[in-house]
Amino acid sequence: DRLSNQRVNAFAEDADGHIWIATSRGLNRYSVHEYHQYFSADDTLGLPDNQVNDVFRSSNGTIWAATNSGVARLTSEGQFRYVPAPGRPNANHLWETRDGKLLMSNSASLFQYDADEDRFRPVVRDFNAFSHPYAVQEGNFLWVTANGGTVLNCYNTDDFSLTASYPTSHIVYHLCEHPDPCLERTARGHPERAPADAGRRRYHLQRR
Repeated sequence: DRLSNQRVNAFAEDADGHIWIATSRGLNRYSVHEYHQYFSADDTLGLPDNQVNDVFRSSNGTIWAATNSGVARLTSEGQFRYVPAPGRPNANHLWETRDGKLLMSNSASLFQYDADEDRFRPVVRDFNAFSHPYAVQEGNFLWVTANGGTVLNCYNTDDFSLTASYPTSHIVYHLCEHPDPCLERTARGHPERAPADAGRRRYHLQRR
């Protein structure tokens, strides 16, 4: 057995230690000796699309898959079920806030999972995220690079209001968290201090 496709987009590990591998043609579950492959189906039981951009394990242990035609979650029966979202968006990233809100982005907009109705609802319509540089900070702050990587935005995930926006001198590709209370960006290997509110953590923004 082998991967369904050699282009790997994301990894996740489930509670049983299985490794889930998102590829450009299907989702794979590796369990020590073999691969089990999941592909798109013609109904709601299966992946919405074979282009799997992200796979994520939420805090309750559920495995989620983001595809070019929306999101699916793994059920207790071992099948993937499509989770509706307005416009059936091209989902490219899944993650969770510190207080357990499950989020999905299609770059243009940000969506939150509504467990009561088992669907995603838009919470930021003009998200304009660039690539996958997201970071969730203590205090329920979400940092994201936007507008082609030239702006760093901060959202309060209590109500998803935009609390700060900083221009960047170079295109930003990565965010990572550090313990010092400042905001820092790295371009061409040289850190540049950027404005930051007291109590927030330092971030290094790395440029290719």
